[in-house]
Amino acid sequence: MPIWTSRLHEHKNNLISLHGTRIFNNKDKEEYIEQAERLIKNLVPSHYHCYFLCIVSYEAPISRVQQYRKLWRAVQSEFECMTGEKGREHKFQSINTCEFYGVMKIKPADIRQYLYLLEEYPSQFRMIFSEHDIEKVDKALSQVDGNEEGTDFSSISLNQSVYIELESFECDYDLTLYVNDEINQSIKNSLLIDTDRFAEVLKTYSHLYIGAALSMKLPRQWEEESIDNWIFMEDIDGEVTVANIAEHHFPCFKLKKFDDFSSGKYIGNLGEYLQK
Repeated sequence: MPIWTSRLHEHKNNLISLHGTRIFNNKDKEEYIEQAERLIKNLVPSHYHCYFLCIVSYEAPISRVQQYRKLWRAVQSEFECMTGEKGREHKFQSINTCEFYGVMKIKPADIRQYLYLLEEYPSQFRMIFSEHDIEKVDKALSQVDGNEEGTDFSSISLNQSVYIELESFECDYDLTLYVNDEINQSIKNSLLIDTDRFAEVLKTYSHLYIGAALSMKLPRQWEEESIDNWIFMEDIDGEVTVANIAEHHFPCFKLKKFDDFSSGKYIGNLGEYLQK
């Protein structure tokens, strides 16, 4: 079960992601959630408030009962843990759907509990961390935009906040943190992010650009095995050298281009490989 972190700047947003693949059982899921909680606590300043963003979607046009239940009545009837301080109920109407959404303030000690809800119902919940009080967060929520597919919460002003969402597909997970510039700058030299550590090792041995993906079509069995955690290093005479970015010291392996990954021969960690 590989788990690793990456950093990306996309559409003016600073994205930090916790990737997990081959998460097949509850033990794997627990380890992933534990690492998610650890990442959040390492990234988010301790004075930030934590808010749980709840979303309830109805097909349009909505009924009188749905109009009455809106957000908090609907959420509280299904989840007993929804007992914190709640903000306003916001509404977004598109052609096909009507969404009600709002935030509830939660305690830092309860983050893991709500991460499990986020994992189980990724379309219904998000997290927001902000140094602002709930009234200012509500004001930001009232200004979000959307389209026919629903509300785009990643457009929330990130000057003083962190917006978190989780996506899963079968056994693969991606927890993405949209962080403000201050947080992004504060971790640049901390090597908290695996891709940053990887680049630092390459730089140390004057191989800053070696990690680019190879110009080759991946064999089908590799694609099916989910190899996102492998960085391709070299392709020489049909032999491929790869590094596993989901392990702390980035172990390197050599294997035939069309062989199964399990047939790879260990040739040392990344630092050892680059010294040869």
